[in-house]
Amino acid sequence: MTENSRLSVEEIDQTAVLVAQLAHLYMTADNADVTFIVQGEHLPAHRNILSARSEYFRALLYGGLKESKQNEISMDVPVEAFKYLMT
Repeated sequence: MTENSRLSVEEIDQTAVLVAQLAHLYMTADNADVTFIVQGEHLPAHRNILSARSEYFRALLYGGLKESKQNEISMDVPVEAFKYLMT
């Protein structure tokens, strides 16, 4: 195995660790900075992660709308559909 291929394997391993750590943040209150209230269910979230992954969330959370200043945001959508958007 060459040095370059070993680095690639290490990079892949680190990427897998990062993905697992980010997945752990999904729907946990650990360091969450916004909560969505959907059909009475409180869904903790992270503004930076959502906005990095979605133009919709970037506009909602940082686009100057009233929601960009709120820590709790009520949404009038089916909860399962909203959870799908968050993943």
